Amino acid sequence: MGAGASTMGLAAGVKSSSPDEIKATVANLPEEVKDQLRTALGPAPVAKLEVGSKLPSVEIDFGFPPEKVNIAERTKGKRVILVGLPGAFTPT
Repeated sequence: MGAGASTMGLAAGVKSSSPDEIKATVANLPEEVKDQLRTALGPAPVAKLEVGSKLPSVEIDFGFPPEKVNIAERTKGKRVILVGLPGAFTPT
């Protein structure tokens, strides 16, 4: 977690936890609770592409204010590295 994220959490009166603290907390939960979390959260979505794969024709939000961009059209004929990160304060 970056410095900005922990500062924001503290400013909002929320204790910021490191990934190790979160792992330790989850590890100590009863198995029943872990099962409930797995059921509620479901599996993490994973999409794997091989080098040279074509990207799917889907629209993503680009920039701010967000503008819809078709990722297949935007990257056609180019070599790209695509990295996705969850956004702070988004409904994802």
